[in-house]
Amino acid sequence: MGEVEANEASALVKLIANSERIRMLQAMLEGEVRVCALADRAGLAQAATSQHLAKLLIAGIVVQRRDRQSRYNSIVPEWADILRRLIRAAEQHDALRTANSS
Repeated sequence: MGEVEANEASALVKLIANSERIRMLQAMLEGEVRVCALADRAGLAQAATSQHLAKLLIAGIVVQRRDRQSRYNSIVPEWADILRRLIRAAEQHDALRTANSS
Protein backbone atom coordinates (compact mmCIF):
# COMPACT_ATOMS: atom_id res chain seq x y z
CA MET A 1 0.00 0.00 0.00
CA GLY A 2 1.37 3.33 -1.04
CA GLU A 3 1.24 6.60 0.86
CA VAL A 4 -1.84 7.88 -0.96
CA GLU A 5 -3.79 4.68 -0.30
CA ALA A 6 -2.67 4.64 3.33
CA ASN A 7 -3.84 8.24 3.78
CA GLU A 8 -7.21 7.43 2.21
CA ALA A 9 -7.61 4.37 4.44
CA SER A 10 -6.69 6.45 7.48
CA ALA A 11 -9.28 9.10 6.60
CA LEU A 12 -11.96 6.43 6.21
CA VAL A 13 -11.12 4.81 9.54
CA LYS A 14 -11.20 8.23 11.24
CA LEU A 15 -14.61 8.91 9.70
CA ILE A 16 -16.05 5.69 11.04
CA ALA A 17 -14.23 5.89 14.39
CA ASN A 18 -16.79 8.15 16.01
CA SER A 19 -19.16 6.80 18.65
CA GLU A 20 -22.09 8.89 17.41
CA ARG A 21 -21.62 7.73 13.83
CA ILE A 22 -21.27 4.13 14.98
CA ARG A 23 -24.63 4.35 16.79
CA MET A 24 -26.14 5.82 13.62
CA LEU A 25 -24.61 3.10 11.46
CA GLN A 26 -25.89 0.39 13.81
CA ALA A 27 -29.41 1.78 13.48
CA MET A 28 -29.14 1.89 9.69
CA LEU A 29 -27.81 -1.68 9.58
CA GLU A 30 -31.28 -2.72 10.77
CA GLY A 31 -32.86 -1.01 7.76
CA GLU A 32 -33.83 2.31 6.26
CA VAL A 33 -34.28 5.06 8.88
CA ARG A 34 -35.76 8.57 8.72
CA VAL A 35 -33.47 11.37 9.91
CA CYS A 36 -35.65 12.22 12.93
CA ALA A 37 -35.83 8.56 14.04
CA LEU A 38 -32.08 8.20 13.51
CA ALA A 39 -31.46 11.24 15.71
CA ASP A 40 -33.63 9.73 18.46
CA ARG A 41 -31.95 6.32 18.26
CA ALA A 42 -28.46 7.82 18.29
CA GLY A 43 -29.33 10.28 21.08
CA LEU A 44 -28.42 13.31 18.96
CA ALA A 45 -30.03 16.55 17.90
CA GLN A 46 -31.41 16.43 14.38
CA ALA A 47 -28.90 19.07 13.21
CA ALA A 48 -25.96 17.03 14.53
CA THR A 49 -27.39 13.89 12.92
CA SER A 50 -27.64 15.68 9.57
CA GLN A 51 -24.01 16.83 9.83
CA HIS A 52 -22.81 13.28 10.54
CA LEU A 53 -24.98 11.94 7.71
CA ALA A 54 -23.49 14.45 5.28
CA LYS A 55 -20.01 13.07 5.97
CA LEU A 56 -21.19 9.47 5.56
CA LEU A 57 -22.99 10.39 2.32
CA ILE A 58 -19.90 12.09 0.88
CA ALA A 59 -17.83 9.01 1.75
CA GLY A 60 -20.31 6.80 -0.10
CA ILE A 61 -21.17 4.68 2.96
CA VAL A 62 -24.78 5.86 3.21
CA VAL A 63 -27.44 6.69 0.63
CA GLN A 64 -30.44 8.89 1.14
CA ARG A 65 -33.86 8.83 -0.45
CA ARG A 66 -36.49 11.55 -0.28
CA ASP A 67 -40.18 10.87 0.00
CA ARG A 68 -42.10 14.13 0.08
CA GLN A 69 -40.61 15.97 3.06
CA SER A 70 -38.92 13.00 4.72
CA ARG A 71 -35.42 11.76 4.08
CA TYR A 72 -34.66 8.08 4.55
CA ASN A 73 -31.12 6.84 5.08
CA SER A 74 -29.60 3.43 4.59
CA ILE A 75 -26.23 1.76 4.31
CA VAL A 76 -24.89 1.17 0.81
CA PRO A 77 -25.23 -2.63 0.41
CA GLU A 78 -21.51 -3.15 -0.28
CA TRP A 79 -20.72 -1.52 3.07
CA ALA A 80 -23.23 -3.40 5.22
CA ASP A 81 -21.18 -6.56 5.79
CA ILE A 82 -17.96 -4.60 6.30
CA LEU A 83 -19.58 -2.42 8.97
CA ARG A 84 -21.20 -5.41 10.71
CA ARG A 85 -17.81 -7.15 10.91
CA LEU A 86 -16.08 -3.99 12.15
CA ILE A 87 -18.66 -3.42 14.89
CA ARG A 88 -18.59 -7.12 15.87
CA ALA A 89 -14.77 -7.02 16.03
CA ALA A 90 -14.90 -3.96 18.28
CA GLU A 91 -17.42 -5.68 20.57
CA GLN A 92 -15.26 -8.81 20.73
CA HIS A 93 -12.17 -6.73 21.46
CA ASP A 94 -13.96 -5.01 24.31
CA ALA A 95 -15.17 -8.35 25.71
CA LEU A 96 -11.64 -9.81 25.55
CA ARG A 97 -10.16 -6.73 27.18
CA THR A 98 -12.74 -6.89 29.97
CA ALA A 99 -12.14 -10.62 30.48
CA ASN A 100 -8.36 -10.15 30.59
CA SER A 101 -8.59 -7.35 33.13
CA SER A 102 -10.52 -9.53 35.59
